[in-house]
Amino acid sequence: MKDISRKVLEAIKQKKIHPKPKWQFLLERSALWAAAVLVTLVGSLGFSALIHRIVTQDWDIHYYLGRSQFHHIVASLPYLWIVLVGLFIWLAYYNVRHTKSGYKYKAYWIVLGSLIVSII
Repeated sequence: MKDISRKVLEAIKQKKIHPKPKWQFLLERSALWAAAVLVTLVGSLGFSALIHRIVTQDWDIHYYLGRSQFHHIVASLPYLWIVLVGLFIWLAYYNVRHTKSGYKYKAYWIVLGSLIVSII
């Protein structure tokens, strides 16, 4: 047992390993939470743009354009905003998961919470 302790201490001295200061851990944790909040806010902007696009769309014009209702819906969806909302929800999940207590939360609760906050 003492041999292992000596070897570890010698390796620490040879490699000049020092513990990280507490402020670095606090800064990392704060940065992760700030990133999670920022990502959720940007995701909410994307979600609001998505809702605005769907609400202000003229859904009866498909008859005059010579399209079916389905084709008009598919052509009118804001794919960029849908992809961006999905990306920001994934980033929020990633950031929350890498916080100190993020491992405690199940993936669907993080995604659902991010979606709810974005909608609100």
